[in-house]
Amino acid sequence: MENTYVVSDTETKETAIIDCGCMFEEEQNKLKRYIEEEKLIPKLLLSTHLHFDHVWGNDFAMKTWKLIPKSSKEDAIGMPSPEEQTGGFMPGKIKNTPIDYIEPGDKLQLGKFEIEVLMVPGHTPGHLAFYIPQAKCLFAGDILFYEEIGRCDLWGGSFDNMIKYTRSELLTLPDDTTVYCGHGPETTIGHEKSNNPYYRSYYN
Repeated sequence: MENTYVVSDTETKETAIIDCGCMFEEEQNKLKRYIEEEKLIPKLLLSTHLHFDHVWGNDFAMKTWKLIPKSSKEDAIGMPSPEEQTGGFMPGKIKNTPIDYIEPGDKLQLGKFEIEVLMVPGHTPGHLAFYIPQAKCLFAGDILFYEEIGRCDLWGGSFDNMIKYTRSELLTLPDDTTVYCGHGPETTIGHEKSNNPYYRSYYN
């Protein structure tokens, strides 16, 4: 039940794959088939954070499209690797991959669009979000959900950081920004400011 996103510039066909879960071969084939049918050109493989359910398919995507996953150094060094996370109940099922570190403030080019890298620790020590202002959309990973927030009881999690950085980095974006979450349905910044029980009293 993890959301993998395929984001493309319709003119150039340049494409980013965000949070490539794809745990099963069926899901990997579905992703590959979609990209081929739409004649997309994968250029970026991005991970909001390095929990195993969000990176399971990175090895597949890396080998298929010759992409190095991009994520934060803080996650890479601040918690167990995906292979270590799953070792107790799924040993040998996930492969660690190299990581190309990106930082808050970085801007990644995707066709005519820029993807802005935001740092929002709390769910993990180096959780990132990806904001595309021209498209009015945000890929929030597991830091912000529809009327909910992510858990903060795993490696390097912090409730205080989650609240602090969501307020300063995400809820300051325009209200009509669509938020694509790591699990569950999308929402908007304005909706969360008015309806999310963790934030509505702060904004209303």
